Amino acid sequence: MMRTVTAAAALVGAVAVATAVVAAPASAVPNRRGNTEIVPNATLQSLLVSVDAPVTPGDAGGVEFGIVGQPTSGVVRHVGGITISTLTGGQLELRNFWIDTGAGTVSAYVGGVGRLELFELDGLTLELNATASTAIAGDASLVGAPVAEAVVDEWNF
Repeated sequence: MMRTVTAAAALVGAVAVATAVVAAPASAVPNRRGNTEIVPNATLQSLLVSVDAPVTPGDAGGVEFGIVGQPTSGVVRHVGGITISTLTGGQLELRNFWIDTGAGTVSAYVGGVGRLELFELDGLTLELNATASTAIAGDASLVGAPVAEAVVDEWNF
């Protein structure tokens, strides 16, 4: 069931229940540390508005996000982003994804809000968590929904 909640209101609610580390998005150019390719499934493809630089096409049909900096405590930081439509009529800008290999989560800088954990990793499958579901659907109906596969093209640390 679609709700008339705006994406902004959904995000405000999500921020209230999530731990957000507000940080400015990184603007570094990818270096030779490697790339992680994200291959969206039909669900994410249907919501995708744009892929935002700096990214490159991937070998597996997805988009490669360049790794920046030296991974610390199992966190691999990436530049680039995507913009997706929400089911409530808005759009979300997601940039500078961080993969926390220890916690099995992926966070992103959400435009106008800050850094939020949005995905759980099931192996290399990205699944929406409650924060992402609320932001996209206005409710928890998409929790656990798979949206993409991660392909580790090359990590050089």
